[in-house]
Amino acid sequence: MIRPPVVRLGLALGLLAAPSGAVAAHIDSFADGALSASGTPLLVAQTQTGLDAAAVIGGARYVEAEHPGALVIDTASGSLAFDHAGPGVGIPVVQYGSFRASLSPLGADLTDGGASDRLLIRVRESLPDGQTPLGVTIQLQSGASQGETFGAGGVAVLLPASATPFVMSVPLDAIDGPIDFTDVDGLAFNYFLQRGGSLVIDAIESGSIPLGDLDANGAVEPIDYVQYERFYGSDTFVAADANGDGVVDAADYTIWRDNLGPPAAAVPEAASLAIGVIAAAPLSIARRRP
Repeated sequence: MIRPPVVRLGLALGLLAAPSGAVAAHIDSFADGALSASGTPLLVAQTQTGLDAAAVIGGARYVEAEHPGALVIDTASGSLAFDHAGPGVGIPVVQYGSFRASLSPLGADLTDGGASDRLLIRVRESLPDGQTPLGVTIQLQSGASQGETFGAGGVAVLLPASATPFVMSVPLDAIDGPIDFTDVDGLAFNYFLQRGGSLVIDAIESGSIPLGDLDANGAVEPIDYVQYERFYGSDTFVAADANGDGVVDAADYTIWRDNLGPPAAAVPEAASLAIGVIAAAPLSIARRRP
């Protein structure tokens, strides 16, 4: 299903329609620039220009992959998918703006005038091989234009294993380096896959989410409890970590319950699920920086 159209926001960011209390702007919705490649090895090094800037930040992206397996950008469903079929580690790369000499600096305000405070990676599925987690390194550049003070930084995140959708929520202040988030010229996403691993991403956004919105859909709802239960005990950058303290625990449940409103009286109590969740299948987690 093709994603609904979005309107232009600022410099090459497409504003997503979102429920009240949420802000989200496309970095890449994967709704333009179809690509399908596979092989042993897979060899892709492609610069895609002239794309819809409401779907892809700056209207261009660079895609590179050399691992055995497959890489697919499916514009019909709006997704980016990787499969790694060979030995060793595969590190496919997707870059925007000044990370490629052939692309122009973005000059994008990822804060949307102060309304946005994080990057949101909407993951459809993250399936590592056994206990080996999948991961992504996010890199940013600012001040790449002539006469500006250059800055660069990044953050590495391991993705939890999940066969169902979830959202990685990475606060901008977790990204190391002297970055001017109001004038970002380049972004790069380096994905790490081991043999047998697969990853499908539906969208990458700059945005904010309401307090207690554990699935980052723009509203605090009873269904958010599913994300709390699934990621209880995880210390990765999942949206279920409502207070952003680095771990999904009872404090996040309390935030969700308190922002849910009167129907919260009917939801399960946090203490009732701790033992069951701890016994559930282990999650691959990422340690936050101190």
